Amino acid sequence: MNTTSDQDSLVPRKGWWSRNWGWVLPLGCLSMVLSCGCLAMLFGGLAYKALGDSPVKAEALERAQNSPEVRAALGTPVEAGMMRQFSFKSGSAGGSADLLIPLKGPQGEGLLRAQAFKLGDRWHYTTLSVELPEGTVDLLHPSLPGAPAHPRLENPGRPALTPVETLPEDN
Repeated sequence: MNTTSDQDSLVPRKGWWSRNWGWVLPLGCLSMVLSCGCLAMLFGGLAYKALGDSPVKAEALERAQNSPEVRAALGTPVEAGMMRQFSFKSGSAGGSADLLIPLKGPQGEGLLRAQAFKLGDRWHYTTLSVELPEGTVDLLHPSLPGAPAHPRLENPGRPALTPVETLPEDN
């Protein structure tokens, strides 16, 4: 008679959790962290995409890419990089935007700065400029045809003063 098989059948077997906790617990924690990270990236990507489609960014890029001064300094094509800084608030009655976008061309790099406020359904720029190694190009006041390539390059050691549109007064 084999007594060992009778004794083995009487000893309770360990449960699944007791046998597998050593790999299930770290794997479960890792999957929770990865899920939260993916969710954060999804929300961040959606917010960045929504901001990327904003009319302020689109118009600022269009003005920079069509500027003869910027094209002369950076070359063509002028391409936009990933935004370094942005603040965007918009509602039905108003809003504000503050963008900092790197620009790159075959001849160099620059930084597009756009600040605007919204009244009703129109955006009004207070700052729209491209910072270049040679100075700053003001895009709010484009140069006249036939003018020198960089007529408004300002002293890079001194902050540029940009005209501000005045708000209409209530009567």
